[in-house]
Amino acid sequence: MYVLTFDEETAFKAGLPIKTMSILFNVLTGVTIAVIMPIVGALLVSAIIILPAAISLRLSKSFYGVILNEMVIALVGMLSGLVTSYELGTPPGASITIILMLIFAIITLAKYMLHYLKFDRLFNKSQG
Repeated sequence: MYVLTFDEETAFKAGLPIKTMSILFNVLTGVTIAVIMPIVGALLVSAIIILPAAISLRLSKSFYGVILNEMVIALVGMLSGLVTSYELGTPPGASITIILMLIFAIITLAKYMLHYLKFDRLFNKSQG
């Protein structure tokens, strides 16, 4: 799956059954979404699939790092959202989504600020 996801040409050259694996991956993803959606709602399914992955991609440099960080971020987001939902009496799906969006915003802002500070220091060193 790793090779197929990131480099289909290499997977083909390695002799992997690309079409079969791609169909299987799509079917499994579709079944997972179809089973979970009636239970937790469309907003939560989308948030749990997309946001932890987007956050993890900003933090990790390797495929395995992305996967591990994504699992931890999803778990933290869900538990934080459930606690927030219980304490504030809000819907769990919305609470989890908002927590994950806040984490995404904080990470994005922090990465931007670090990049800006690093660039600013380099620019000031070259002028001074």
